[in-house]
Amino acid sequence: MKNRAFRKTIAAFALAAAVFSAAGANAADPIWKQLDPAQLEKLLDGGRVAFVDRAQRPGKELAVSGVIVNAPPEKVWNILADYESYPKMINQITRVKVIEKKSDFAVVQFYMFLIKLGPVKIQTDYIQKWKYDKPRKITIVSLDEKNVKKKKYNETDDPANAIVWELVPTADGKRTMLFHTTISDISESGVVGKYMVERQPTIQIGFDLANALIQTEAIKIRAASGK
Repeated sequence: MKNRAFRKTIAAFALAAAVFSAAGANAADPIWKQLDPAQLEKLLDGGRVAFVDRAQRPGKELAVSGVIVNAPPEKVWNILADYESYPKMINQITRVKVIEKKSDFAVVQFYMFLIKLGPVKIQTDYIQKWKYDKPRKITIVSLDEKNVKKKKYNETDDPANAIVWELVPTADGKRTMLFHTTISDISESGVVGKYMVERQPTIQIGFDLANALIQTEAIKIRAASGK
């Protein structure tokens, strides 16, 4: 079963690469937005996709994962914004602290296990502002802890390094095409993380792609559970 799922992912990845390469370039939009919605839905029906987007933000490598979720966008949105449930959905997230939650944004601190190298566990924690653009988009930016203590939530907004969730309803409105665009910096997690990136720079985009796939799949599974 796992091998079949892996083959479907690889096939979808190859198909996505071919389709996205053929699409017209527009740096203002994610690559997948250059596709006709019907074509995009058909692509995702073949399995989850993952790819690297180098066109959207000059000088940046963005990891993107897309999946079909068998639930309408409203339900998927509610799952995304249920921060306290993330440790149950995603194994790498060990703890979550909601610092502030408003109608148009939330400030959340995540504690995350990154990778294990022999006896050494690389862990990190970070504070993010989740900005809501209902019902289709959530933009996530990192916040400095000092500014958070002063409730200066707009001081460090950095769109160049923003993480994005986007929800697109399928033609019948019953399902959701869910896309996760992410970028991170393992070197900020400490000396070991910095050493890893210096020795093997490609580990960074590999980590981001894996993270994007894990998170979209987790949301899909949570929606299917009916909880």
